[in-house]
Amino acid sequence: MMGDVPPSIVRGRPRPPFRARIHMMTAARRAEIDPDEFPINPSRPPRVETGSQRPPAGLREGARPRNTLLASLPDDDLAAIRHQLERVALRRRQVLHERNAAAAYVYFIERGTVSLLCRRAGRDSLEVGTLGRDDLVGVSAVLGTARAPHRCVVQVPGEALRIRAEDLRRAMGGHSHLRSLLLAHVQALLIQSEQLVVCQNDHSLSERLASSLLLTLGHLDGDEVPLTHRSLSRSLGVRRAGVTTALGEMESAGLIRRGRGWIRVLDRPELEHAACECHRIIRTERRLVVCQSEEEPRIARRVGAAPSAPAPQPSTALRPSKVAMLGHVYAR
Repeated sequence: MMGDVPPSIVRGRPRPPFRARIHMMTAARRAEIDPDEFPINPSRPPRVETGSQRPPAGLREGARPRNTLLASLPDDDLAAIRHQLERVALRRRQVLHERNAAAAYVYFIERGTVSLLCRRAGRDSLEVGTLGRDDLVGVSAVLGTARAPHRCVVQVPGEALRIRAEDLRRAMGGHSHLRSLLLAHVQALLIQSEQLVVCQNDHSLSERLASSLLLTLGHLDGDEVPLTHRSLSRSLGVRRAGVTTALGEMESAGLIRRGRGWIRVLDRPELEHAACECHRIIRTERRLVVCQSEEEPRIARRVGAAPSAPAPQPSTALRPSKVAMLGHVYAR
C-alpha cells in the first residue's frame, strides 16, 4: 500500500522533491529574515541591536604603537593620524586585500604575519612576501593607485591598526616625514622581492627554508613559528615533500623541533649559519628605513635652529649608520 504512494507525498501532505527543498533552504538562508520573527533558538530571546555600540579601540593618547613604522614617526606626524587609527583583530586565513580590488584600508601590523600571494595559472598561489610588525599592508594606497596588486591573507593571527586609505593619503599630503617614511618602506619591499628572486635561483632549498623561518621569526615574539608544511611549501614554491625532508634534516641536527602546525627554533645561531645571507639583507633594508626616518627630523631641527650655518648633507649624515649596518651584515 505504501509503495503506491508517491515519494513527494508523506502522510497525506504534499512534500516537494529533495532538490527543491535544498533550494528553498538555501534561499531562506540568504534572505534577510527578521530575527525577532524567526529566532534561531526559540528558547533564547532574540538579540536586539542597540544604537550605542562600543566603538573599536584605536591608539590611545600617549600610547606608543608596536608597529615599527608608526613608532618611528615624529609626534606631530603620529598625532595627525592617531584618531583615524582603528585596532582590529587578524584572524587566520582572513583576506585583507583581494587582487585587482580596491584597497579601502591600510593595515599597520602589530602582531602576526600576512602573506602576499601571486596567482599562477593552473597552479596554487605563490607567496611573494611576508609582512609583519615592521610593515604595512596596502602599498597601493601609499602609491596612490586604485587596486591591490596581490592577495593579502593573514598567515599568523594577531592584530593591527588600520586606517582608511583616503585618510592616509590626505595625511601624507600634509606631512613630509610620513610620506618619506612610507615611500622608503615601499622601496624596502621592492628590494625584498628582488632579493627573494635571487634567493630562489642561487640557493638550495635548505638555505631558503632556514632564511624563511628566520624572517618569520623576526616578526614574532618567542622562538615558535606557527606554520604548516603546506604554507612553507607555498612560500618557497616547492613541493610539500621537499619541505618535510628539509625540516627533518634540521630536526636531526638539533636546530628545530616540529609538531602539528608549529616549528620551534632550538638553536638560532646555528640556524642563521645554515641560512643564506638573503634574510640579513632584507632585515638591514628595513632597519635603514627606520634609521632614515629618525635622522630626518633631527636634521630639520638643526637647520631650523641655526639658519646661518651651512645645511648638512643628508647623505653624509646617513652614511655612517648605513655603512656600519651593511658592514655588519656582509661580515657575517
